[in-house]
Amino acid sequence: MDIALSFVQIALNSGNHGRFMISTTLVSFIKFGAFCCSLVTTILVHNFLLIVINNGM
Repeated sequence: MDIALSFVQIALNSGNHGRFMISTTLVSFIKFGAFCCSLVTTILVHNFLLIVINNGM
């Protein structure tokens, strides 16, 4: 958390370039979060289907 805050402070101090850095960092965080969510969902669905198939047979 401290690292993120210090990064934000540095970015704010450097003006427009800093705002650009903040926005790109946020976008990358959001993309990473979406990727993690889809990955977890895929794994859960896959495991669920395996369990259903095994129990069904």
